[in-house]
Amino acid sequence: MAELAFTASAINTNTLPQSVDLSNSITTGALTITGVTISGAGAARFTSTADNCNTQTLAASTLLNTTSCRVSVRFSAPDTATYTASLNLTMRVAGSMTTFTRAVPLTGQVGATTPPPASGGGDDGGGALGWAWLTGLALATAVLARRRRS
Repeated sequence: MAELAFTASAINTNTLPQSVDLSNSITTGALTITGVTISGAGAARFTSTADNCNTQTLAASTLLNTTSCRVSVRFSAPDTATYTASLNLTMRVAGSMTTFTRAVPLTGQVGATTPPPASGGGDDGGGALGWAWLTGLALATAVLARRRRS
């Protein structure tokens, strides 16, 4: 199964959901999905937003009939780290008690963020407002001193 890769536009912002569609095109019997989970180190950053697969039974496909289900996932992160997890689809073929799992790799990160402005440490004009304010303060002090003498 293909990987789902997410890039959030900003920290703590949900991505648009991406979906996995599951159909039964290989087995000759019905396929029952017994569990849909997200696991792995970054699992808490991925959320299932829609799941019509869990506990569904998909009939075997024919030329005229294909049944399917869909699981949708979104991503959000509190920082710019890269997170990975797996979307796990556990299923069994009709008549069997043996389950098997198919994992879809999930990767998510926050895209390029706007860096903060550089701090003024020199001749970048950051002190101009300070000098103007100090000059105004000096003039106001001089005017007040002159009024007191009058």
